[in-house]
Amino acid sequence: AAAERGRPSRVAVPAGARATGTSGAEEATPAAAPSRSGADRADTAGGRGRSAGRGQPEQPATPERPSAPEGGRGRPEGSGAPPAAVLDEGDMTAEELASASGCPPVVLQGLESFGLLESRQVGGVAYFGEEALAVARLAAGFASFGVEPRHLRLHKHAVEREAGFIGQVVLPLLKQRNPESRQRAHAAVAELSRLGQDLRAVLLQRALRDQLGG
Repeated sequence: AAAERGRPSRVAVPAGARATGTSGAEEATPAAAPSRSGADRADTAGGRGRSAGRGQPEQPATPERPSAPEGGRGRPEGSGAPPAAVLDEGDMTAEELASASGCPPVVLQGLESFGLLESRQVGGVAYFGEEALAVARLAAGFASFGVEPRHLRLHKHAVEREAGFIGQVVLPLLKQRNPESRQRAHAAVAELSRLGQDLRAVLLQRALRDQLGG
């Protein structure tokens, strides 16, 4: 009995704890909680944590405002576009031109296709000016002799050649780039045009006289 007094008293250890070497109090401790997911971890970027806002609904991100196109900042819509065409007092539609000139619409279409008539678009509608009215009236007169728009191309080609010739004559005046020289150039064009018309009339009469035998 004296020998057993110095020995520590034995504590009964449950059978399940002998294999692991842990006491019953330790065995009753619950297992460690699983590690938190990446969404619950503290956000270390910028030194801010998310623990304070845990449990609050996540605010939606504010959409970014689209940037203005490069080179267009501060410009009002439509700036840089050509100005809208404005009708002149004498402008008319194709129907009005046919009625005013007495030239059938099919003839007007032929004149425009061969470049003898020029129109401009205003609001999606073709309009013709006073020069087109003069050409249409002359074409109506030719049509009474059976002359078609395609036959009138010779006059257009002759005019283009003469305009190129007159342009070469007045080109030195236009190169001076001053108001006085420009006025002289306009006066020269008018005089050269008159001389050319008179010369053509004389030459045409002579050529027809030779063809008709006097």
